[in-house]
Amino acid sequence: MYVPPTKVKHYEHAPFTPEDVETFNSFYHQDVAIYNHFNKTFWQRVETYGRDKMKKDVEHLKKIYKQCAEKTIDCSHKGHEAIKKEIPEKIPRGSVEELLM
Repeated sequence: MYVPPTKVKHYEHAPFTPEDVETFNSFYHQDVAIYNHFNKTFWQRVETYGRDKMKKDVEHLKKIYKQCAEKTIDCSHKGHEAIKKEIPEKIPRGSVEELLM
């Protein structure tokens, strides 16, 4: 029986055993190494920037997202005036140009 994902409200998650974690880390070794590297450098940058300053910036960004969701401010991206992308009026379907857009 198939249940569309939008109909499922809650999933039961079995806790990972130490063996599960070891298997995951072994199988996805490169992904885990990349994640660990960037997680470490991210938190180093947060420390350099300042945790309090980062916390204020996050709260400010959340307010902006809320205003965008409520449509109380214009959140459409206009882009920088120096960056112009000329879009042809019509691109034939299945063309290389369409795939690269």
